[in-house]
Amino acid sequence: MRIVNGWERACAVFLFLAATAISSPAQRFSTLVNFDGTNGSDAKPDSLVQGGDGNLSGTTSSGGANNFGTTFKVTTARVQ
Repeated sequence: MRIVNGWERACAVFLFLAATAISSPAQRFSTLVNFDGTNGSDAKPDSLVQGGDGNLSGTTSSGGANNFGTTFKVTTARVQ
């Protein structure tokens, strides 16, 4: 019986990870809105909260009608 050394084991793990990464489905990213000042500006993605309905809500710190910021809601439904 042959003993596998550390280098061979590392290569086997690397090949396994590379093969599974290639077969994983890719994610698509789409821009849903551009905050241009009139609809808000300076939105912070880390300030999103998920409501009971499953949608994500957030705020902008400036922009909007009186430059006091806005609130927005994003659905978690899949975009195609």
